[in-house]
Amino acid sequence: MIEMTMRLEPTICCPQAWYRVTENDYRGSGYERGHLCPSAGRTGTVEANDATFLMTNMQPQLHALNAGPWSVLEIYGRQLARAGKHVAIVAGGIFHAQTTTIGPGIALPSANFNVLLVLMPGQTR
Repeated sequence: MIEMTMRLEPTICCPQAWYRVTENDYRGSGYERGHLCPSAGRTGTVEANDATFLMTNMQPQLHALNAGPWSVLEIYGRQLARAGKHVAIVAGGIFHAQTTTIGPGIALPSANFNVLLVLMPGQTR
């Protein structure tokens, strides 16, 4: 298992003037830094795994979601891929114009989604 800490984005990712979220911004909020693309899904190379620890790959999640159904779905997606299926995943949060924030203005999603599109090899639709 690769142990990593969260990292700030390279300056080529976001304009220099933008605030860069840090681990400290989540402290005491009651929310975890939930991976949108999980570390366990990117173990082919150190570089691929390292990229999952960028803060732009995180969104606030309650532990009950992050360690519960979110984790179960991630594990299921990896099982499908190991079984030879093609799996495309889209994950994120749903935000409203008026939203609650943590830290210096990190928006809390009102809901989260994690969608798996599963195709058999050679299947086009």
